[in-house]
Amino acid sequence: MLQQKHIHHSHKCGKPIWMTHKALKAVKRRRLIYNKYKDSRHPAYVKASKHASHLIKPARQNFEELLAKKIKEDKNLFSLMPDAKASVMSELVILAMQ
Repeated sequence: MLQQKHIHHSHKCGKPIWMTHKALKAVKRRRLIYNKYKDSRHPAYVKASKHASHLIKPARQNFEELLAKKIKEDKNLFSLMPDAKASVMSELVILAMQ
């Protein structure tokens, strides 16, 4: 109890590296609306979901393009993406070679 009260622990709860702040805000808003209505067919949720999707897709594509452009210069950027995205990485390397 005493340690929790007086010792500061930093908690990094940020965004994925590829996500823009605008997309993050849209995702948070979508979650807030879903928690309010608890219905994925509610018009407000559908609208927020579409808006978030339209922001997420270009954010991810922009990051992947940036990664493909800078892959030869900065090898550490390649390790920033999770291993689950390995198949996407092979496609990026092919795009970078073209």
